[in-house]
Amino acid sequence: MVQIGFYILARLFSALLPPVDPNEDNFYEILGLEKNATNEQIRKAYKKTSLRLHPDKVAQRGDMDKDEAAAKYEKVQEAYGVLVNDEKRDRYHALSTSTTRYRFIEQGGLTNPGSLYENLTSASLAEKTKLVGMAWVIMLFILIQPILLGAKINQFLEGTGPLVDVSWAVIFTPFWIFGLLGIAFWSVILYFAPPGEKILVIVAILEQVFWYLTVVFLTVKWDGWDAPYRQVLIPFYIAYVIGWIKKVLTIFKIRGDVAKMVTMDYLENEILQGKNLDDLTSEEEMQLRKDYIIVSVPPEFEPIELDGVTPDEKILEEQKVEASPEYEAATDMYNATLGTLYGSVAFSIVFLILLTLKLDDKISGNWWVVFTPFLIYIIARLLNACFILVCGSGEEIALQMQEQEEGDNSEFVDLEGNATKDGDKQKGEEKGEEKDEPATTSESNTSAEAQGKADEKNTPAPAPPAAAEEASTKTESTPAPTVSSADTSSKPNGDPSNNDTPPKPANEDDSDDEIHIDEETFKAWQSAYVEAEKNAMEAIFKAAGDCCMFTFQLIFLCLIIAKIDKNYDDIDPDDVGFDVFWILSPLFIVFGCIGVCCACLIYGAAPGNAMDLTGEPEMEETAHNFEDPETGGPIVTPPPAPIISEPPKDTIPLASAPAPAATEPQSEPQQKNAMLEESPDMEDLD
Repeated sequence: MVQIGFYILARLFSALLPPVDPNEDNFYEILGLEKNATNEQIRKAYKKTSLRLHPDKVAQRGDMDKDEAAAKYEKVQEAYGVLVNDEKRDRYHALSTSTTRYRFIEQGGLTNPGSLYENLTSASLAEKTKLVGMAWVIMLFILIQPILLGAKINQFLEGTGPLVDVSWAVIFTPFWIFGLLGIAFWSVILYFAPPGEKILVIVAILEQVFWYLTVVFLTVKWDGWDAPYRQVLIPFYIAYVIGWIKKVLTIFKIRGDVAKMVTMDYLENEILQGKNLDDLTSEEEMQLRKDYIIVSVPPEFEPIELDGVTPDEKILEEQKVEASPEYEAATDMYNATLGTLYGSVAFSIVFLILLTLKLDDKISGNWWVVFTPFLIYIIARLLNACFILVCGSGEEIALQMQEQEEGDNSEFVDLEGNATKDGDKQKGEEKGEEKDEPATTSESNTSAEAQGKADEKNTPAPAPPAAAEEASTKTESTPAPTVSSADTSSKPNGDPSNNDTPPKPANEDDSDDEIHIDEETFKAWQSAYVEAEKNAMEAIFKAAGDCCMFTFQLIFLCLIIAKIDKNYDDIDPDDVGFDVFWILSPLFIVFGCIGVCCACLIYGAAPGNAMDLTGEPEMEETAHNFEDPETGGPIVTPPPAPIISEPPKDTIPLASAPAPAATEPQSEPQQKNAMLEESPDMEDLD
């Protein structure tokens, strides 16, 4: 079965595989064998070739380069590992013994969109056309059943047409084929499923079988079986119940997987008692992976203290597991399955009762009443998705609320890792606007108030009244010189002795002090914020997809109800209402858009416009590459230095700073001479 799948992949979808290299090393050629070689011949050839290329033998003989021999020895090992295994050998033959394509599939290339697109850029026009044709054939095969069903209903209502006398069992022929393929697919999964998951797969197969039987009973009913719908729909009821059972089993399976989640540290220290996974045999490692699920702990994980107490090893292990992406994925699946189960039970039971009573003419209400539970369910899901799309997800709303709550107390972190508060920043801007204005008596009063606040904060006491009056008088008569805030932060701790800046006045508010955080804390905060934004964007994209899906379902369901709810005999016997294909029009539009997009993507793939599908576009290299003559490496251009207004060398405290003396304007020759004196390099130019 697997060999057939790889054969179809290599023949019909070859555009998604890397091109065949005619000069590549064939596994049979590496070992010097024919394609029909037996396992015994493969073992003998491997033993002979490996002894000849073994690094120790090559070192003893000295007749071959060591690196070349090591590369050939690795290829021999790879070739033997593939050819001696019957399953891998069949897969290799299904790919036309292409080593490049076999390595691509074994390395998981089929699950990497970037690799698939890269292969598509190098595919030939014939291979691209084959891929586009297969995509359209698959879509047409899916749509053939709705097309036949719509044509049958139209001709049945009109009473004329070639499909009027055709049995409903014939009309559902594509469904019979799809149903059997689905049951066969689940049977194959059951064969390869591990023992712990076989029950879940069996339940899924039973659900498919009863859905299949539901259509069988309906076709027999429409072809003349005289039985009430409450008997015809018995497989339908059973299929619904089995679906609920499958969801319950899925929930229990997720709980069991969460209970088996452990970190690698806990596995090695507590379970393996200091051993390593490499020390175990293949059977022991397989059994260990059945009993436990190893999760990856994010590097930015930090333990959460409970009431100021560091958690013990057990609680710390639980916190690590809960922070892992595997636990988050299991939690999301658990919540989605549980929500679907509640919604299905709450709305489906009412719908099934109303549907049965309506089909057997036990109630006289219209069909809109029958489908009301489904309409409520779809509209509720649509509104929820629209709310997330418009207002954001839970994490995004939490981030916005946190920013609003912080307000003026929010911290801004500069490139040096220093955090300053928003309120301090605003105060600094206000001071920057007023720094060129002379101080007034009101500023002296403000300074006195600031001194009072400083007393409350256990800061040093203000100056005596006489000194305060003298400082106030000097402040009123002397304008404050301009001092850049960058001068204070350019030296450690803002020490005036280091950067020749005036000391901070005692009457200034302490709220301008910078908050210093270490680099690890800043990186942890930054990574957590980026992760929250990423999760918020993923939730928004998912909500956008849900909006499209539920809108499509709502339109489709409303068209069906409007079609079957019309009483044609009472209004006009010759009027059959709107065509059924109007109901199927949304389906045709969606599949048509998908087909056109696939064709444009496949034919438009070219080596010149290949890009990284992981989210980062490929950056073009600059044509200007300069080398440093001393180091031989590229010259790194440093960022432009910020413009800092340096204070004069004879800077004195702000309170007693005299007014700057007015300088006489210099003539043009004097300015040129001054420039030459300040620039000693000008003499070298002469």
